[in-house]
Amino acid sequence: MFLGQLYGRTRGNFRDTKQTSKKAFDLAKKLHDKFIEEYGSVVCREIQQKIFGRPFYIRDADEYKKFEMMGAHKDKCPAVVGNSARWVTEILLEQGSGPKLQKK
Repeated sequence: MFLGQLYGRTRGNFRDTKQTSKKAFDLAKKLHDKFIEEYGSVVCREIQQKIFGRPFYIRDADEYKKFEMMGAHKDKCPAVVGNSARWVTEILLEQGSGPKLQKK
């Protein structure tokens, strides 16, 4: 979402998809590729398989309890989110001086 905020379309240029979307899509592809390289997928269930050795059906109370007992929100999921934030930062730094966020 942050890459889209910086490089995506705005109301003023919403119809100009070739010009504005390409940059956002190219950067999102880089982030996608980092997820594939690290986790083999961008799908939560498949990332769970990689990290925990199995996926969880977290809508089921027993499954959710097992998920939490294995450290899901203690360190596993925060690590995935942290990696994502780091990768976005790296991607943006590779861009050099990018567009500035507008104050509303």
